[in-house]
Amino acid sequence: MLLEAGARHRRIGSRAIFVQRDVLEILERIGCGRALADGALSIERGHTYFQERLLYTTEFPRDENDVFPPFVSVPQTRTEEVLLDQLQRQGRVDIRWGHEVQPGLIEDEQCVTLTVAGPSGVKALCASYVVGCDGAGSVIRKSMGVGYEGQSHGDKFLIVDLELHGELMSLERHFHFDPSFNPGRQVLLIPQPGGVWRIDFQVPFETELASERTSGKLDERIQKVLGDQRYEIRWVSLYQFHQLVAQKFQRGRVFIAGDAAHLMSPFGARGMNSGIADAENLAWKLWRVLSGQANAALLGTYEQERRAAALENIRITTHTMRFMVPPTSEERAARDQILRRSIESPEARALVDSGKLYTPFTYEDSPIILSAGTNAAVTPRAGAMGPDAPCRVHGNDSVTRLRALVGDGFVGLYLARDAEDARFWVRTARQEVEGKAIRLAVVVASDADAMELEGCAVIDTTGRIRAAFGPLGTLSILRPDGHIAAVWSEAKPEHLCSLADFASGADIDSL
Repeated sequence: MLLEAGARHRRIGSRAIFVQRDVLEILERIGCGRALADGALSIERGHTYFQERLLYTTEFPRDENDVFPPFVSVPQTRTEEVLLDQLQRQGRVDIRWGHEVQPGLIEDEQCVTLTVAGPSGVKALCASYVVGCDGAGSVIRKSMGVGYEGQSHGDKFLIVDLELHGELMSLERHFHFDPSFNPGRQVLLIPQPGGVWRIDFQVPFETELASERTSGKLDERIQKVLGDQRYEIRWVSLYQFHQLVAQKFQRGRVFIAGDAAHLMSPFGARGMNSGIADAENLAWKLWRVLSGQANAALLGTYEQERRAAALENIRITTHTMRFMVPPTSEERAARDQILRRSIESPEARALVDSGKLYTPFTYEDSPIILSAGTNAAVTPRAGAMGPDAPCRVHGNDSVTRLRALVGDGFVGLYLARDAEDARFWVRTARQEVEGKAIRLAVVVASDADAMELEGCAVIDTTGRIRAAFGPLGTLSILRPDGHIAAVWSEAKPEHLCSLADFASGADIDSL
């Protein structure tokens, strides 16, 4: 059940605008990643400038086998629309508009009771679990008695969505340090679909939105960037950016996710992308617990994994903001020297920070991630997002890549040494996984090796699976969210279920 305080979905500006490839994969697992990407702009490079001079261009490379671009630009309101359309088509989520959760909640061993004000009045609502995804002012977080830790930045950022008329600027990200049209501060320009551009101006803390509009200062700022190009303002907002993480993400049967759990500056596109990763991380664990496949203790790993991810995002974005807005004159002078040197020096260029773009977090310290002892160098890093690769699944022509196997449960990915080894694994391990939420996928090199593998064969058509997950004889456990839960080289079939049980929160001593 989804409770939304608003009476309907509202179209409000661009807000969170960049969606990263792995987040598109999350959305595709529920059937709408492709729909979102098809209506978005693919961002494949970004330009960084200092005082009108181009310092360098960053490429976001796309492999020919990649299903999604590294990043797409699409207004948050469109992301919400695509999600809502998919939920309504599936018909499995009860969406209740105009239902506002009131402060305070009551929890016992069986459920959580909320007080909800809706169209028919104020009523009590009981739920097995509650997840607060209600933003910075989260009623759920406050009802949990949980505060934020961190700091707020002194400067503000003025965000403007513009529809441009005539020739468009290059459809790439443009970041300006200390430009003549905003001296001493920064400006970021991002293209959106439909000829709309977003401009982020760093402005003094005392800036007021109403004054900007009525005095004509807003149009002056825009015209300094665009010159004589015609435009229409679609949306404008003023933000003070925060670097805050909730003290706790869980209290009993109550959780928080997204902005309710963490707030960070948007440079690097880490807000919504990490919020969607929060949701998926908690969703598969709730599914395991509610279906009786895992103990409720598994839910405690949500906070352990996602709060660590939030702290890492805050660390990265704090470094970015310190580079963008040096707190002292000495640091500003050092920053400007790095920018000048970066024109010619790759070493200095590596120190320039205009926002390190989001990548999935690696859960290396999670209690349900196991990097096993091994006698050979194992390529994948336990806790990281499992690499994708082209493949064929014997007997299922619709699956053409490894990521398509992820989502419905755990996947035991075993790299067979040869056809005989593959058949041995299928004969021995198939009975162990019967009736469990784990799928055995035995990777082989050819169709000939796939014979007699009873639907378990994954044919590595390009060799990229073995290169990414090798060496041969290695077993990797892929979680429902695509992260690598465990790696075991020189594996035996009996490791399969015990590793999957461990990844679901079972006692590690069973190994």
